[in-house]
Amino acid sequence: MLWKAIHGSDSNYTQGMVDTLKTFRNVSVVEDAGNHLSERNSTSSMEEFTMTKVLFILYLTLLALGIITGNTVVIVAVMKFHFLQQFRYILLVSLSVADLLQGTVTVPLYITWSVVPSLFRNETLCHVTLLSCLMVVTASILNLTVVTINHYLAICYPLWHHRIISLKPHLLPLVIALVWMISILTTGLSHFAMNTEFEECIYYKVFDKTFLLVSVIAGALVPFACLAYSHLRIFLISRDLDMKYREQTLRVQSQTFLSPRNQCRRGSSHLLQTTKTIIIVVTCFLFAWLPFSALILVFTFCESCEPGHAMDVVLHLAFTNSVLNPIIYALCHSSFKTAYLKLFRCRLTPPSNR
Repeated sequence: MLWKAIHGSDSNYTQGMVDTLKTFRNVSVVEDAGNHLSERNSTSSMEEFTMTKVLFILYLTLLALGIITGNTVVIVAVMKFHFLQQFRYILLVSLSVADLLQGTVTVPLYITWSVVPSLFRNETLCHVTLLSCLMVVTASILNLTVVTINHYLAICYPLWHHRIISLKPHLLPLVIALVWMISILTTGLSHFAMNTEFEECIYYKVFDKTFLLVSVIAGALVPFACLAYSHLRIFLISRDLDMKYREQTLRVQSQTFLSPRNQCRRGSSHLLQTTKTIIIVVTCFLFAWLPFSALILVFTFCESCEPGHAMDVVLHLAFTNSVLNPIIYALCHSSFKTAYLKLFRCRLTPPSNR
């Protein structure tokens, strides 16, 4: 009886062990399958993420090269050719310098951040990256403001504007120096609004919220609105002046019996070219940087909002603006087109065969 009892209990014990092993085996199989599926999903997600990053980095690298090349050509063209060494064109050189800094400093730093984001947990490196972009944007806005004011005065008060520019040649370097001094000073003061502890090197996580609100509204949205309104006024005034030039031309033709194909409208045509060029430059700048400014405000005050790739896309759009200006100058202004052709020793027509 004792043996049976023991044997029976051993049999039950053995059967229980077998059932337990089977259970563990099934659980292990399920866990292995789950781990394998999780690894596959993780690998697929990592491959997609890596591919997106590679495309972003490739685009930014090409963009930086384009920014450096294009704006260097603009600077060299204005310095080399006498017919471009005028007040309004030299102001565009100052804008090109701001774009050149974007391509040589800000974009490379952003590429490095995209490759090694952990490196930018360092306070100094993060602050330098964000402040460099802030300084370039501030300088661009101020340069565009000066260009707008200069063009407005040239259209509405041409004689007074010409006299001031002619009698005060030192005014141009003073204006450009003032633009860059304000940009550097504003950037330096912005450093005091930056947090020393942050989770990620992004504007809305590094800068103080109140500072971001004030700076985006006062430093971006209000100037954008003023630039848009000013250039609308400039366009309307330029159109009216062009119509007056045409009427005067027809009147002179009828009184002096001149040929309809005269050269009286050269000044008007040049004025409209300059107006069109500046308006396109400012419009591209507004469309490039306005989405970035708007998203900064959204993610600053909406902590539950997930940026995803939205910030990357709008920042890339903003960087793209720096490569557009040299192209706009060539397409819209005959003086720059001529300078580019001379600079690269190109000819519109092939040489005649003798």
